[in-house]
Amino acid sequence: MTGLRMMRDGGRRRLAFASLGLALTTATAAAAQERSFTIRNESEVALQSVYASPIYSKYWGSDLLNNTLAPGQIRELRMRSQDECFFDLRFEDVNGQETKFWAEDLCARPILEYR
Repeated sequence: MTGLRMMRDGGRRRLAFASLGLALTTATAAAAQERSFTIRNESEVALQSVYASPIYSKYWGSDLLNNTLAPGQIRELRMRSQDECFFDLRFEDVNGQETKFWAEDLCARPILEYR
C-alpha cells in the first residue's frame, strides 16, 4: 500500500482513515484551485475576449477578459485549473480578428504580451 499503513488497533485504524479522508479533501481542494496569468496588450487594437483551454480539452470555455483590454493595458486573468501549466489560448480583438497560441506554458511564462 502506498502512503497508508494498516493498523490492527481500532483507534489507530480510524486515525488512518481520517488521515486518508483529509488527504482526499486536500486533493479535491487542489483540483479546484485557480491559475492566474497576466496579459499585456502591446497591439494597436483593443482585445475583446481571451479564452484558455487545457491542451487536452476541445472546449474553449468562457471569456476570461469579461470586457475590452485597450492597447497598452495590462490585466490579470484567473481561471480554474487542476495544476495544469500548458494551455491553448485564443484572443479576439474588437475588429473580429482571432489569434490562437498552442501549448503555452503559463507556469514558466505567467506574463504574456499580445502583439
